Amino acid sequence: MSTLDDLRSTLDRHADELHDADRYVRPVAVRARIRAVRRRRAAAVSVAAALVLVGAAAAVGSLRSPSTPQPASVVGVDVPRDIEVLGFPYALSELTELTVDSTDLARSEHPRAVVLTASGLGSGVATLYSNEQPIARVRPGEQVSAPVDLDTGAADLRVRFTDTAHHARAGVAVYEATGELAQGVANATRTSVFRNEVAGDPLVAAAFAQPGDREVRLRVPGSANELRFASYCAGDDDLMVNVSIDGHGALSGSCGDRLRDAGRGSSFSFDDPVPGAEHDVRVYLTRGDGDQPVDPDGADFGVGIYQLSSLDEHALGQRIPARVEYGGRTWVLDGLREAPATIDTERGDVLLGLVATGRDVNLTWHSALDGDDDGSVTLGDGGFTSTAGLLLPGDSYDVRTTGRPEEARLVVYRPE
Repeated sequence: MSTLDDLRSTLDRHADELHDADRYVRPVAVRARIRAVRRRRAAAVSVAAALVLVGAAAAVGSLRSPSTPQPASVVGVDVPRDIEVLGFPYALSELTELTVDSTDLARSEHPRAVVLTASGLGSGVATLYSNEQPIARVRPGEQVSAPVDLDTGAADLRVRFTDTAHHARAGVAVYEATGELAQGVANATRTSVFRNEVAGDPLVAAAFAQPGDREVRLRVPGSANELRFASYCAGDDDLMVNVSIDGHGALSGSCGDRLRDAGRGSSFSFDDPVPGAEHDVRVYLTRGDGDQPVDPDGADFGVGIYQLSSLDEHALGQRIPARVEYGGRTWVLDGLREAPATIDTERGDVLLGLVATGRDVNLTWHSALDGDDDGSVTLGDGGFTSTAGLLLPGDSYDVRTTGRPEEARLVVYRPE
């Protein structure tokens, strides 16, 4: 074995002498193991894919679960299912697409609010009318209006499109009060409440008569002339609710229907009978023209006392509140102006008020955008109103006073 060929021949001869029973089976086994590995890898991929699908299904299921409901939609615009109006909870009850024809809402047992929605307006606007009065508007770049309080009365709703694209659409989301109360002092049956705050004024004290009580008594510190006394009575029409302070002559208001918002009843203010002292407030009922207290006879009555804002202004002998509530919103005083005036609402809605002296003072306004969106209010004996009319956004209004005013000022409020 001196050469390489000799070595190769020797190795081949020894190999022929070895017995390997598996040498023909081994390649088949190797191929089988390869197939098994490939099957395991394919199975692992399938399991991973299945887990991804299960995870995706679980995620979709969680998104659609009752605990996280999807937004509602009308004319392609999402709206919430729940809103609050002056602290009272409301829930979505109806979605309706509007046309130029009117949509009737029947009288309801519960207060309602509506939100105007619009899409495809282009450079125009959509205006919502209720019983022929403009109450909300959506402008270019917007899709929803602020909620507007409709209370419980029947409403005839319609929309007007002005300078809109041909594919413009509008709708309303109608919300209904849930029956839950705003935060505050409630009566025994939890059907009425003196809210903790009204138009920015905090509640100082409040109480309702308990069943069988003939009167309500409260002790209130501070200056009486810086307080507003809101009396409340739900009962027979011939019953009167009376509020006296420190034993002095009572101021009276009539009883009527039950109100959930008790602070919207009759309001009084008093001069300080004893300046700087703690005051004794007494609330009781009388009947007809009588002045003697009577049994409540099932009537529900009480009083809420609110601190007036230090930001209030005075004009023409009247107190002009710094904040007021109107249409389900709180409005902030933006200033007083002389009439006639042009009021531009490019910044947003304006609530127009009037303070005047004289007789039969008439306030009128005329819209430049929609010529028939005119309005007026008259103060027969002068005085003050904060809620003469709503001037919708994106417009210009010509505002004038007529009649026999001695002096008059326009009062301008804007949304808080």
